Amino acid sequence: MGLRFRKSFTVSKGVEPDIGEIAQDFNFGSEGLRRIMNISEKNKTDNVFLREILSGNIEEFRGDAKAAVNEYHELMDAVTGMHRRSDERIDWNYVYNSPQPFNINALGPKALKVKEKIDGYVPSASEKIFKSRLEKKMASMKEELLKAMEADEETYNGWRSLVDLAGEVLKGNIDAYFEVINELRPLDDLLEFGVDFEFGSNSSDTMHVEYVADSAGAVPFFSLSLSKTGRLQKTNLSKSQHNELISIHIASSAIRIAKDMFALLPVEKTVVHIVDNYINELISKKERVTVLSVEFERDRLEIAEKSKITPLDILQEFRHNMKFTKSYGFRPVERI
Repeated sequence: MGLRFRKSFTVSKGVEPDIGEIAQDFNFGSEGLRRIMNISEKNKTDNVFLREILSGNIEEFRGDAKAAVNEYHELMDAVTGMHRRSDERIDWNYVYNSPQPFNINALGPKALKVKEKIDGYVPSASEKIFKSRLEKKMASMKEELLKAMEADEETYNGWRSLVDLAGEVLKGNIDAYFEVINELRPLDDLLEFGVDFEFGSNSSDTMHVEYVADSAGAVPFFSLSLSKTGRLQKTNLSKSQHNELISIHIASSAIRIAKDMFALLPVEKTVVHIVDNYINELISKKERVTVLSVEFERDRLEIAEKSKITPLDILQEFRHNMKFTKSYGFRPVERI
């Protein structure tokens, strides 16, 4: 499908995005923006037993049945509850006004600690006798001092880049928005259940996101439970049950995307377009079409989450295009 914007970039599984020259303007060193801002990685699901069950016959499963059932429930909670795993809001004004970590014209904290060790060093008896040993020791500590100074410089440059980035974000620089998304990769865990994301914008007030989902691969066609004897039981879901879970997954994913954009960027609107596989009966062919297009507003989303229970209920509070029935599933819609 794709977004038609002057500025956009795509994030795909296992592929580093190309966002142009903006990455050259903000150098966060080896630490990266996520570590500098102390943002933790979201947990990804690791369903070992489910992969084994999906790839073969359940009668041949010889793993831990109880663990497999627990994994199933964890997966279903992730699939239908993506909106509960969003990032915390970044206060860019706070970041922009953050004080420098140390005076750049003086020694930094790491270097200062090593300098104090050097100044207070008392040579051993052998070093007093054999000057070469003392010279070797002092050379080693001076090398340690240089490395500490380099580490301090990297810390300072990381702070400087972060402040510069905050300034550009606050000015509504779309390239800076993309750099934040690129560095923090807020939606990477959603790629477990989909194909890729494309971010695009022509306005500092609004971010558009296209998510190519893979709902058939993300939502199991079965449920798992334990029999009275403790054996693993697999029960196929009806078509309507499976379609209903897919609709919750799609709605939850859209809400999650919007929440992460509002958490990381000072935008007031996030327009989400979700693309999924669809069987075109006229030509008997599977094709990718837009199944949901929704315009989220920051303040209204916060209110809706407090007053509504399910992702589908929350979705009803916003302008959106979606055609869905439990018996058939999704049908193509026009984008907002």
